[in-house]
Amino acid sequence: MTEETEHALLSASASHRWLNCTASVLACKDLPDNAGEAAQKGTEVHELCAYKVLTEVLHQEAERPQYIYDAIDEENAQLYCDFIKSHIEQGSIVLVEKKVDYSNYTAPNSFGTADCIIINDKTMHIVDYKNGVNFVSAKKNTQLELYALGALDTFDLITSDIENIELSIIQPNKNNISTFEISRDDLIESAKMFKVKAEEAMSGGVYNCGAWCRWCRNIVKCRAHQEQFNEIIATFEKGDDCTSLTDEEINNILLKESALMDWLKKVDEYALNCAKAGKEWQGFKLSARSTRKIINEEAVAKMLNSINIEPYETTTKLKTLTSIEKELGKKKTEELIGEYIAKVQGKESLVAIKN
Repeated sequence: MTEETEHALLSASASHRWLNCTASVLACKDLPDNAGEAAQKGTEVHELCAYKVLTEVLHQEAERPQYIYDAIDEENAQLYCDFIKSHIEQGSIVLVEKKVDYSNYTAPNSFGTADCIIINDKTMHIVDYKNGVNFVSAKKNTQLELYALGALDTFDLITSDIENIELSIIQPNKNNISTFEISRDDLIESAKMFKVKAEEAMSGGVYNCGAWCRWCRNIVKCRAHQEQFNEIIATFEKGDDCTSLTDEEINNILLKESALMDWLKKVDEYALNCAKAGKEWQGFKLSARSTRKIINEEAVAKMLNSINIEPYETTTKLKTLTSIEKELGKKKTEELIGEYIAKVQGKESLVAIKN
């Protein structure tokens, strides 16, 4: 885990969220990180990228990360490494996985870790690797802009002559290499917005729901989402169907639909996890529906063949238990292959208690 995710309230990687919803900063302050497997995978490949640049570009000794990488991981990291190599000039300074402080443009104790910083004669290049499947553009990318501002301040002795900034995203999973150029003066001008939003965030902030809520640790208990949901419910209660809604109301619902569905899903997950831990929710109970499953397909196929019944739907796929029962009847099925059928408990879920 990087220092950025451990300590920085105004992290560069979460800037899209806190710049749009300034209240999320303090709301998330003491909540645990909810990063999942995808985030962990991204961290692992980032370490491989850094290792390749250190050893292949800078020719330094470095310990290879101990994670298990497949051929695609290796290929993606190599693409990143080759991109770095292609932008190095004679006399370039290359900084890998460096902490940069951009407090002067936001609020105290604001910093992040830049994947790679290349400092040439008059140009500084910020390069960031992305492992996700959602397309990310370098244009007006606030995460990279904050890294660039931090680099200008943190390494001011070697960046004083920098006039232009190049921001690049390397995203092999989307076959995406995106680069955006901005002058030093324009970058510092845009930092005025960061300062205003940061001050607003540190004083409590304003809630604002949107696509940026997806990775917010406070999303389940966010009252702004509840109010937005209530607003849509109230709109539908005006009539029995959408014919009573205005086009403006329907359009408003469509604009909010994705964020609300994501919120409802996270509320369900939170409530389920609490129920598994012993919490009781009024009107709901934990339930795990058991299903019957064939546990010895080879034996079942052999038995069906012995009574001249074709056991397979395709060349290799055995017929489902439901299909076999329709063909033989439940009683006959139990007599012939009952010993090869077992009840398997399904995943637990919260279900409404019927009155």
